[in-house]
Amino acid sequence: MITELRYITIVVKDIETSLAWYSEKMGFEKRMDIKKPGSRWVTIGVHGQKSPEIILQFPSMDEHGEQFEKKNRQVGNTPTWVLGVDDCLKTIEEFRERGVEIVEEPVESPWGVSALVKDLYGNHFSLTQSF
Repeated sequence: MITELRYITIVVKDIETSLAWYSEKMGFEKRMDIKKPGSRWVTIGVHGQKSPEIILQFPSMDEHGEQFEKKNRQVGNTPTWVLGVDDCLKTIEEFRERGVEIVEEPVESPWGVSALVKDLYGNHFSLTQSF
């Protein structure tokens, strides 16, 4: 029986650049940062929300071996995530000021307001405000 969604992974080209981008541009907080030879475990999350955490995964030959090239091809190919926001219009304006690329401007529908943004690698995030 599944009881919880704990982690979601985004494959990135650079941990430091990604951590700064997700923290400064989108407002996520750093949760874990564990460094071991040939490996680094970094997670971020939404302020005040315990889970899920987002793993920022940098492919390395040491850690991924034969899967290294396959992991590298995943950069920018994460499925669209839906992030809940309290005010979609205001959040889009804040993101725009921080330099986040807006793919689709906010649109009102019967269930709420949504917009689409893109991260530094091309992954899409839907920002959704429910009515």
